[in-house]
Amino acid sequence: MRIKIKDKNNFVKTFNQIYPEKKIENINGISIDSRLIDSHDIFIPLKGISFDGHQFIDSVLKKSGTICLSEKKDPTNQRIIHTSSNKNALLNLASVWRDKMKSKVIAITGSNGKTTTKELLYHIIKSKYKCSKSIDNHNSTIGLPLSLFNCKINDEYTVLELG
Repeated sequence: MRIKIKDKNNFVKTFNQIYPEKKIENINGISIDSRLIDSHDIFIPLKGISFDGHQFIDSVLKKSGTICLSEKKDPTNQRIIHTSSNKNALLNLASVWRDKMKSKVIAITGSNGKTTTKELLYHIIKSKYKCSKSIDNHNSTIGLPLSLFNCKINDEYTVLELG
């Protein structure tokens, strides 16, 4: 999953506030999938049952301007940010971003119809208000925080899908 950052200037300020020792000047997106990384992206490798995203850090760093979070220390590379937990680092970044958001949040939950309801509501609201929405059906504990980065902090409404 890769999220394109829409509010780039504010994201850069937020990121640099959290990681002042690893400041960035540009951002395009943020991803947990190394195959989707583009230049000036942030890669957050996650460790699962049958894979470890950390094994793809070297290939990600071949793209210009990329930054990687890593639970494994690498003091020699200035583009790697050491964390004790990449998932917690993602949640912290998303929490700070959410605190900066000025929009009213409309959260869609339920056992079925969440994505359709979110899309319909967004379609109605966007004609009158500045608004953002979560991407596709990314409504998990990883997908929702990532989807927040698709939202602009100065929107009037944000429509989110929560699984």
